[in-house]
Amino acid sequence: MKNILRNSILLFLLVLAVVLVPKTFAVITTTTGTIEISGIKEDASKVNIYKIINVNFDATSTPQQAKEPFFTWDANLGEWLLNNTSYSKYVKRTGESGSYVYEVTDEYNKDTLNNSKAIAKLYEDVEKAMGNGSLSLTAIYTNNNVGKGSLSVSKDKDNKAIGMGSYLILIKHGEESGEYTYRPSISNIIPVYDDANNTYNMTDGKAVAKSTTPQIDKKVNNSNAATAAIGTDVKFTLNVDVPRFPEDNINKSITISDTFKVAAGKTTPGLTFKKNDITVVPRINGTDQTALERDTDFNITETDYGFVITISNNQYKDLYDNNIDELFITYHGTVNENAVVTDGNINDAKLEYTNDQGTYSDSDSVKVYTYGLNIYKKDGKTKRLLPNAIFNLKKGNTVLKFTCIAGGTTCNGHYRLDSNGSADVQVDADGTLVIEGLDLGNDYSLIETVAPDGYMKLQSPLPITLADSNNDGKLNSDTDGFFEITVDNYEGFELPVTGGIGTLLFSVLGILFMGASLYLVKSIFKGKKVENN
Repeated sequence: MKNILRNSILLFLLVLAVVLVPKTFAVITTTTGTIEISGIKEDASKVNIYKIINVNFDATSTPQQAKEPFFTWDANLGEWLLNNTSYSKYVKRTGESGSYVYEVTDEYNKDTLNNSKAIAKLYEDVEKAMGNGSLSLTAIYTNNNVGKGSLSVSKDKDNKAIGMGSYLILIKHGEESGEYTYRPSISNIIPVYDDANNTYNMTDGKAVAKSTTPQIDKKVNNSNAATAAIGTDVKFTLNVDVPRFPEDNINKSITISDTFKVAAGKTTPGLTFKKNDITVVPRINGTDQTALERDTDFNITETDYGFVITISNNQYKDLYDNNIDELFITYHGTVNENAVVTDGNINDAKLEYTNDQGTYSDSDSVKVYTYGLNIYKKDGKTKRLLPNAIFNLKKGNTVLKFTCIAGGTTCNGHYRLDSNGSADVQVDADGTLVIEGLDLGNDYSLIETVAPDGYMKLQSPLPITLADSNNDGKLNSDTDGFFEITVDNYEGFELPVTGGIGTLLFSVLGILFMGASLYLVKSIFKGKKVENN
């Protein structure tokens, strides 16, 4: 709507120029033109054109003259504007009852140039008022069977040429369709000076049918994808367009749903929906309004894995009457034990809107990724896989806890993150260990607490970084969501660390042994001395 009636101010200036700075021989050669409408999306569309602003100009006088006020509203529209506190600034009423004149004010001309949103809302409210019967305008042109593409109108319904002025264009979908909704458009027929011929020529009014299909846009943690560990809460948001159903439609309803998907090889989704925690905030031109109330402004059914919101005819009417053009929906989910690595945990949001012509829909999905470790325990020399080592995994200063995914006394070396589990994870008999359900981070450390029989235990934690720069579930160092690491052990016993308690013990024993030896040597020499005497 950015250019809606921008030309009105140009028309004002041009007509003013005719009055104040007349060219000696310049005249308006014609006061009629053509309205060109493009962008019609559907066959059998209905087009109505209304003249809403008149131009007071006498092209038959000598010389031609513009009269004041230059621009006047259609009388019915002028009275409606005057009685509407939001739009009364656009009209100035003069004269006496029965012969009122409704002048277009400078405030209107300023907003056509600087506040396109205000003008767009004005004509949406005009269309709404016409639909509910509080405003009556008479169409100068009606066509209920317009083909897809464009339309050119040069004569009105009485077969008279279209004259100077501003025209409101309302388009409705065809009888067999209804996917698209159309916003009001404005077309202006104005004179433009031709310097070469010293004349004013009438320009055709251009209008584009502003059609939209309601859409839904979903985000998780403000993005199209997110990363999270098992047990972590994630935030989902939906931006949902509110369809503009024609007033004459009987059936007007909206359904908004979200379904957490079951991943391959699982029986339930990897995300759990948080019930009774959903908010639905209506918006007008991006500005939040008071949140809607469940069971009053909308109805909802919830399960562990999603929800369905329904907005009935009467509930939709409240949205429409209050100029709501968007719903902003917020809710949460928790990554659970069925979360999968690499492929992502998908959930789909869907918008369905139903009118008299049928049901139409749009959908959007996001993914929540989680990650894992593939650990291989090997002999440092032979590279033979070694069984039964035990590890702890820390993130920062926190020792993480895990639960078996597979069965068996050693858990078959397959674990998932679980805050209620155990810190110890044991390598399988085949020398492998798999851990799932981790988030990204550069502060992981793997600590060996028990080494394989006959092997030395690692003396220092192994640092691990999980990074996914493309946010696609694949770690930077791998082709999937698992970080692979080989942990080598060497045969032997655990040597004491230099400077430790073992060194001190050997030193003390050495000193005592040397002292005893010196004492023994001294005693021997003393005994020999006595014998010699």
